[in-house]
Amino acid sequence: MNKWSPAKKFSLRRAMRLAMRFRDEVKRQESQRPAPMKGMLCVAVTLEDRLYGDLLTRYCEHWLEIGADADNERECLRSGLRRSWEQAAAGDADRLFEIALLFFSSSHRPDHDLAQEWCRECADHYENRQDVEALFRMALLCQAGWGRQADSGHAVTRLRAAAEAGHADAAYEMGVFCWEGHELPQSDSEAEKWFRLAAEWGSPLVLQYIYSLGVRYLMGHGVEKDHSRSRRWFDLAAQLGHPEAAEVMAMHDYPDCSLTAAEQERQRYWEKHRLHDEEDRAQSGDADAQLLLALRYERGEGVEADAAMAAKWFEESFRGFLFKAQHDDPEGDAAHSLAQCYLFGQGTAKDYAKAAEWFAKAGEAGNFMAFTDLALLLLDHDRVTGMTPLQVAIWIDRAGKLHNFDAVDMLCDYAIRRGADYEWRKEVTEESCRLAIEWYSVAANADDVSAQVSLAQLYESGHCGTPDLALAEFWYSKAAIQNQRLANGGNPYAQRDLACLYEDGKGVRQDDAMAKMWFKKAAATFRERAEKGDAAAQCELADMFCCGAGVDFDPEEAEKWYQSACAKGSEQAEKHYGNFCMKMGCICLGLDDPDSNSVDRHAAVKWLQKGAKLGNTHAIDALDYLQQQDIGD
Repeated sequence: MNKWSPAKKFSLRRAMRLAMRFRDEVKRQESQRPAPMKGMLCVAVTLEDRLYGDLLTRYCEHWLEIGADADNERECLRSGLRRSWEQAAAGDADRLFEIALLFFSSSHRPDHDLAQEWCRECADHYENRQDVEALFRMALLCQAGWGRQADSGHAVTRLRAAAEAGHADAAYEMGVFCWEGHELPQSDSEAEKWFRLAAEWGSPLVLQYIYSLGVRYLMGHGVEKDHSRSRRWFDLAAQLGHPEAAEVMAMHDYPDCSLTAAEQERQRYWEKHRLHDEEDRAQSGDADAQLLLALRYERGEGVEADAAMAAKWFEESFRGFLFKAQHDDPEGDAAHSLAQCYLFGQGTAKDYAKAAEWFAKAGEAGNFMAFTDLALLLLDHDRVTGMTPLQVAIWIDRAGKLHNFDAVDMLCDYAIRRGADYEWRKEVTEESCRLAIEWYSVAANADDVSAQVSLAQLYESGHCGTPDLALAEFWYSKAAIQNQRLANGGNPYAQRDLACLYEDGKGVRQDDAMAKMWFKKAAATFRERAEKGDAAAQCELADMFCCGAGVDFDPEEAEKWYQSACAKGSEQAEKHYGNFCMKMGCICLGLDDPDSNSVDRHAAVKWLQKGAKLGNTHAIDALDYLQQQDIGD
């Protein structure tokens, strides 16, 4: 099917969802004006199909404006369609064209015959009009074969005429045609000429498209990798005002290549450009620029290293972030930066407690990364004290509402760690038991399976008092439900855990057949991942060979996968490998079966020596004992 065939479906619903999400974002961020809507939607939509993405975006804006007070997406869509239909029926060719476009592109009930009929009527209108917009739309009709016989020659002629008359979107399309080399000879220089004009005339599409060309050539997405052409397009995007492109151009180490002399000259130009920009903004009181400038002086990047200047700008940035965080920080960005100042001691003394406090405030204001940084701080610095289960539960809830599920997982890990700290204290008290249950409950109520199992085991064992089998069964059941859902989705860790629950009859009816089935599925998935080099999966697969779960007990296979994971630097694999060596030493000594007469002390010593080298304390103690008994060599 031709790329521009009317039969090609376009996800209108996706475009509508983009518009709705952007409208909600605008409402949430009162400082953001709706003006950038067209540009954002154009870029998002035309990533899928640039030909009529711009027109669809215009319709979306119209629909959004008309349905702005509606309560839901469907009502907004209905309102927009109704108004467009009324205008089309009154002879508005542009609205008729957009309605026809919807019938072409509907992913539910496309009606190409009706759309073609309307496009023919639109084409008749456009041929009788002499304005630039009519030329542009007629070019699109000719290119796509809508309402007229497909004719690339006529399409390019009209498109060029519209572009030469100053139509920004037509100039953008001409640039794309020249770069692609389909309807016109391929020419980067011609494409650049049209892109510059499109940007000058205000096309909302061109800047991101040029930047995307740089990314394509850099990464080899749909084209051959070409670092020279990549830098050319990044350079143009930077000249036209794309900030990320300017950062790329200023990089010393361009990915996977060395720079030519000319490219080094451009790199130095953009580095100086960024430095001057940061200095101007820093002098005018921009705290972000002051922080960047401080880091430059600290590291000697683009300037002479100067500790005094670094300290000065760190202090300036700290004061700026503090003032803004306290007075004008609706999105939490200043609070997030302030927290990092306290975390790294930039412009102030290091204070992990204040860092945690400001990360939390930033997250509550809606800063997406703040809860991630807060979780990392809590996990990496035991010096942060005073956290309560209720605080962490609130943060988990708010991180979830921001859809920051990495932060949710890490905060749950922190809660589990705190729960384990209290559960396994040498002196078990009523207070430590209460706190263990509270901390485990924070993560368990957030549907963390590990916490649910830990809480169930705590209630079952009676470690913190009288066993409560009813609550243990409740949490085992919750864990089984979560594992079932994740296991059905192909998660091998959940498959393994569900198998364990079936094997033990905890939270589910005891069923050896179901346990065996889930162990096999987990083993198969872990093997697939392990063969692709996943160290975590290699360790899990080795564990399964070690225990004979889902696979036959096979010490050679277990050792092979442990060694592979250890070679990738997995600390968990080293620990498990040490435990495995200790286990094999016990087997060789016949300790796993008191009635066994098969003892191989020489092999046992070899296994224990391996475990000792891996730091397994039990293996070290066992080896010492054997040597004292003159059993070892």
